[in-house]
Amino acid sequence: MKHKKGVILIVSPDKHVHVLLKSLFVKEGYVTESTYHPNSALFKSNPDHYSLMIIDQLAGGMTNIQLCASIRKKLQIPILLFTPAGREDQRLAAFEAGADDCMEKPVFYKELVMRAQAILKRTSAQILKAVNRTEYRTIQLKRIVVTPSAHRVVVDDRSIHFSLKEFDLLYYLVLNADIAHTRSQLLDAVWRQSDVYDHRTVDTHIKRIRDKLSAISPDVGAMITTVRGIGYSFRECPAGVVGVD
Repeated sequence: MKHKKGVILIVSPDKHVHVLLKSLFVKEGYVTESTYHPNSALFKSNPDHYSLMIIDQLAGGMTNIQLCASIRKKLQIPILLFTPAGREDQRLAAFEAGADDCMEKPVFYKELVMRAQAILKRTSAQILKAVNRTEYRTIQLKRIVVTPSAHRVVVDDRSIHFSLKEFDLLYYLVLNADIAHTRSQLLDAVWRQSDVYDHRTVDTHIKRIRDKLSAISPDVGAMITTVRGIGYSFRECPAGVVGVD
């Protein structure tokens, strides 16, 4: 059965969360289904049926981050996680596990609906956009090669895996090298105005990209520079780094 706006699977040990989220999303025209146990969520995670999974903090056993990672190994279904307030390490771990977005608890429910709608809109756009991905040109610099058609980044002859959003953000920065971009500009360009209310999304992804590049070469990681008071830029030979012929 096809639903106009899609089906959202809610994973939470809290009955109140299920009741509240169902009420919110049904008003917006979505269908919701619920499960209280992570094993059931693993069984239910069918991308042909569910448009989005919202995973609350879980009680005992598997964490929601572990559940996200397990699902992501098999499927590319969009996932939004709830994380504890003030725990940047948990936010980073959520994105590393493959979450499309995360929100700190206590959750502001109007914002949750907006974020969920943004993910669904972005996912639909990416499906359409993927058809033309081979049209994006390869960028080849001295130490880094970015190939959109193959979703491949090579640094010093070594391949690095990036998530779709990490890849798109890196590609955009490299394509527009030596230009200082604000966080809002990066959100508009890469997330297509879907998360303009949370600039930390950019900061988190920039950190992940730098870490992955720096694991191969600290010099290449340093090419993504922070422009104080503005945002970020990609510079092939950043200040303090001397290129070697």
